[in-house]
Amino acid sequence: MQTNWQKLTPNLNLNEKHKSLIHEIAHCFFKTGTGVPDRQKRIELGKDRALLNELTQHGLISNIANKYYPAFPSLFFLDEETRDSYAQAADWVFRALKDLYVREGSQNYDAGQIHKEVSVLVGRVVDGKIVRRGMLFTQDFRNYFVNFQTSPEGPITSVGAAENIIDYEDLLQAWQEELPSRPALANREQPPPPNPPEPRSPTRPQPPEPTAERQIGTSVPPKELGNQFGPSTHVARDRWTTEDSLGHFPYAYAIYRFLTDSATQPPLAISIQAPWGGGKTSLMRMIQAQLDPEAAKRAGAAPAKNSESSNNATVGQVLCELSTVADSSPNTAKPPAPPGDRARFTLPAIGGDGERRVTIWFNVWKYESTAQVWSGLADCIVQQIGERLGPVERELFWFRLHLRRVDADKIRLRVYQQIATRFF
Repeated sequence: MQTNWQKLTPNLNLNEKHKSLIHEIAHCFFKTGTGVPDRQKRIELGKDRALLNELTQHGLISNIANKYYPAFPSLFFLDEETRDSYAQAADWVFRALKDLYVREGSQNYDAGQIHKEVSVLVGRVVDGKIVRRGMLFTQDFRNYFVNFQTSPEGPITSVGAAENIIDYEDLLQAWQEELPSRPALANREQPPPPNPPEPRSPTRPQPPEPTAERQIGTSVPPKELGNQFGPSTHVARDRWTTEDSLGHFPYAYAIYRFLTDSATQPPLAISIQAPWGGGKTSLMRMIQAQLDPEAAKRAGAAPAKNSESSNNATVGQVLCELSTVADSSPNTAKPPAPPGDRARFTLPAIGGDGERRVTIWFNVWKYESTAQVWSGLADCIVQQIGERLGPVERELFWFRLHLRRVDADKIRLRVYQQIATRFF
């Protein structure tokens, strides 16, 4: 998406401290998915803490749940790559909300609905971080969006689309319609080019000085910069975990005890509700770790290299096992297990009074119709149970499964037809 940023130049005179702070806040959210804490930043800035109030009054940053986030006009002051990434995310979210409004009307749409619509619009599954970035800027376009729901993790968890969203074409057109309500940000008549490059020596090019702007996002910031560029990169993971950093384990353990209690009778459905990024998947994985530690361990472990050959049974192993199963005489000694055989699938007890259950991880949102959901669930059960069997037991499992699908009457009829065709 191409945007003429020259036409979006804010009519503001900012010094280098203002620009550096804008860079820090914008890159913090871009890298970590969260904002810069208000109180921590004010203490760090000291006598310069009034910069936060000035940028907020100018509409260049916003304070959501006591954290600072970049506002849409601040994109002009960012480097080209970061600015275009933010703009692309906003454009995708705006177009997705336009399609949702046309199809479903005026209502609030949460991050999950917008994420699915953006993925459909783009033609691939889009990272949830990108959707969160785009949703952040909906609050800057009050002509199109209303009813913003916020949270410390969101920061925007749901937003309502107004009727004017059907007029959306691109960010330039949308911002020009927004400017009449923001006279302080009116465009300059002759905007200067942003961030003009410094001239270099024609004889001996010198690398630029390690300024604060260039150091943002580096893995190890120089010591003289301190901690002014937000939290470390370990908070940027967007993946489930069984390490309880959100205080969800008491809920996981309570659900586990409820499911394994003798008074709990199936069928049973439990719904886990939380905002975007609230830890729903992590909570479910913690429950799985209590019910079925083996499955939880397999889900968190990386696949071993060159493990395919060691997990496959040979024809000799399967024939040996079939002959053992076929011979049910109690006086016949069972032959020794063939080399390479593994332990069969069992449910070993865990310590204390804990109980085990076999669990299946099934992502129902991947399927559209009811028929697809049921077939997908059956496939997950067969595949995940099969993966936990030893090689011989797995081959027997598949053999018995396919054997049940054989229609003896049809086979008998085809045999008779072949005999009749060949001999009569």
